[in-house]
Amino acid sequence: MEINKRHDELSEKLFNIGNTLIKEGTNKEDYTITSVGNFMILVSGIIFEERDVQLFSDLCAMFSAKKVIDSQYGDASTESLNDLNNQMTDDIYDAYKDMRNDLTNLDDTEDDDDDDVD
Repeated sequence: MEINKRHDELSEKLFNIGNTLIKEGTNKEDYTITSVGNFMILVSGIIFEERDVQLFSDLCAMFSAKKVIDSQYGDASTESLNDLNNQMTDDIYDAYKDMRNDLTNLDDTEDDDDDDVD
């Protein structure tokens, strides 16, 4: 893998910032500062893989969107998202049951076909 020079420079800077923040957070016993340092080190490590950067970016965008929705709609948005999640879970479960039923019926059909071979 060929390393992009600018990506390497950014990685080093982010790593150094992250390391400094971790030390500061540890000394001050401030979990938030330590965690931000950990985030910086994470980004410094994934910067070389475009796919990893895209996935992390998508994750951050989803988190940001949730924070915006929560700030605009409060607890109602969380409740709506939970309802949607429950509905999707129910749909997945129903689809799984249907698939299992189809497979069971397929197996029964195959057994009936075996009787005709004799």
